[in-house]
Amino acid sequence: MPIKVELIGHTPGQAGLRILGLAQASTTSGGLIRLMRKDEKILGPDGRWLTDDHWLPLPDLTLDGKALVGQADADLVDPLALLSNADIVLATVQLGDLRDEGRLVVKDLRPSGLARSEAPPTEPVRQEPVIEIPPAEPDYTPIQMDPQDMRGGEHQPDDDLPASDGGKKSLLPMILVAALVVLAIAGAVVAYSLGLFGDNNAPPSAATDPAPATQTASTPPATPAPATTPATPAAPAVEAINTREDLAKFIQATPDGAKAYQAATTLATQGKLEFAMLLFQHAARNGSLDGSVAVAKMYDPDSWSKTTSPMPAADAETAAYWYEPAAQGGNTEAQRQLGKILTQLQPSGFQHDKGKDWLQKAADAGDAKAKDLLATVK
Repeated sequence: MPIKVELIGHTPGQAGLRILGLAQASTTSGGLIRLMRKDEKILGPDGRWLTDDHWLPLPDLTLDGKALVGQADADLVDPLALLSNADIVLATVQLGDLRDEGRLVVKDLRPSGLARSEAPPTEPVRQEPVIEIPPAEPDYTPIQMDPQDMRGGEHQPDDDLPASDGGKKSLLPMILVAALVVLAIAGAVVAYSLGLFGDNNAPPSAATDPAPATQTASTPPATPAPATTPATPAAPAVEAINTREDLAKFIQATPDGAKAYQAATTLATQGKLEFAMLLFQHAARNGSLDGSVAVAKMYDPDSWSKTTSPMPAADAETAAYWYEPAAQGGNTEAQRQLGKILTQLQPSGFQHDKGKDWLQKAADAGDAKAKDLLATVK
């Protein structure tokens, strides 16, 4: 019985590896895998597809029920993520003394180049230092007094003054000078208190003001302009989708599953089947049950044809894979077809019983075809 190799992506450059049919292998480490496309080119080192035979190392595997599971890295994921859905890859696995081959099934593979890089740290805005200029000292000239006038007792006689009767010069001129000085000081104090020298509360002049950093006190601070979000590129019209680049732009601008499903239906009617399948898959991954059913029908032997599917041949197992999300969501057609495929692939056992359960659910929902199929299943 052929083996089945599955790669299910979960992060860019990483995927879960699952191998069915080699559980009896004597070892789970040191395995090798050869991947060959339908054009007989084999995956070689550095992700190149070569004409020469080449084997790649498998990661260490562990036994999980009837399957061997492990984690594949970018050496396997990156080149496979770049293939189209129409590419069929044959996997040959060597584990110990066992070697077998089978179809490689991939889902949601993303190349490591899609990993989101960390945003560079924002450079802080450098603030220019504000230099504060201290206010100038008041410009005044202190009153100079003769030390002899501040000193009590005797003083040296002034030869220019006439002598008194006792032989000493008169003190009257000095007393008059001192009185005038006292009056002048008192007048200055009164004038200052009355505001005759100007507004006591007035701010320092512009010559002594600290220089403003960026604007005057009367000018409100400038509000920084809000950061602008790059606009999402406009989606091309469905009729204008003729290349993978056109499709990528449309998918980027159309995250809604229902809208993507309608656009994929239009592409299918135009005969652009490969683009339609990719867009149906996008719709299914964004919650469209109809999108999941549409992809499954492109694989289902009951509905596959070269005029309705880009795949070169039907694949019942892959059809079951895509039917299952819709069946779980309550789609009776998906429940019926999933049940039919599972019961036909396995004549007995767990999968067979699971298929009967799906047929029963569809029959209970009123699907007449499911009732007829259920009557023929043992």
